[in-house]
This record gives sequence, C-alpha cells and structure tokens, in this order.
Amino acid sequence: MTLADHSKHNALIAKARRVGALVKKEVRQMVRDPSSIAMGVVLPVILILLFGYGLSLDVKNVKWRSSWRLPPRISRSWLADSSCLHTSIHNS
Repeated sequence: MTLADHSKHNALIAKARRVGALVKKEVRQMVRDPSSIAMGVVLPVILILLFGYGLSLDVKNVKWRSSWRLPPRISRSWLADSSCLHTSIHNS
C-alpha cells in the first residue's frame, strides 16, 4: 500500500467515524425527545393520508346556480357556448 493509498484509507475511516458519531448523537436525541419522531415520521404520514384521500380537487357534481340579470335565453346560450364549462343546463 502506497502512502497516498494509506492517507485516502485514513480519510475514509475518519469520515465514517464522523458519520457514525452523528448518527449516534441523533439517535440519542430522538430517544430523549420522542416528539422529534412524531415531527419527522408520523406527521408527514398523516399529511400524506389527509391530502391523498381526504382532499379532493375534483369538481364533478357540484351544484351551482347563476344569478345574472340577463334574460334566461341569453344566459343559457352563453353558458352552452362556454368551452370551459362541462355541465348541462336545467330549468329550475
């Protein structure tokens, strides 16, 4: 083993020790303060479930009514010609 290989090996061992010490410190901190586990693991899982299943941005089957002061014939023809509205117009 050359001197350069030996110094690279020592640097790699030193980095592994630093990472190991950091992991050990963080595990101790999480054991001491369990709320950090909740903030780091439980809360994101709850938010994923909430936004994935509970929140739907689907706007199908929404009841709405227009209250324009235009004659019904004109407002119905305007709504029928709107390309952004995918709805059927019913008399109420």
